Amino acid sequence: MNKGAAPKQDLHFRRIFASPVEKVWTAWTDPEFIKMWWGPDGFICPSAEMDVREGGVSLVCMRAPQQFGGQDSYNSWTYSRIVPNRLMEFTVHFTDKEGKPLHPVEMGMPAEMPCEVRHSVAFTELENGGPS
Repeated sequence: MNKGAAPKQDLHFRRIFASPVEKVWTAWTDPEFIKMWWGPDGFICPSAEMDVREGGVSLVCMRAPQQFGGQDSYNSWTYSRIVPNRLMEFTVHFTDKEGKPLHPVEMGMPAEMPCEVRHSVAFTELENGGPS
């Protein structure tokens, strides 16, 4: 590990939705749905260009509220594995609005912020009929 670098951490989140898996999948793949939920409370997603396929790259914009500067931040999601309605694996990078990767420091982030973050999202129908 590099001196001063933050140790690698794996985070695991679980969400249960009272919707069929197909609808939850659509919320992760359809740009109009992404724009409804992407980002923390108070932030909006004015644009989402989705190319959800292995080797595809999506470009998602998140706009901060005025009290946090109102600036746009872009991420690309590069997909390495797609199993429709079951699994998506992708790597997130900070980018400019054209999708060119940026180092987090260029965006005013701390130096220890990783340049890329791997994600794995699994979609599972629960035994009682609800997805997770």
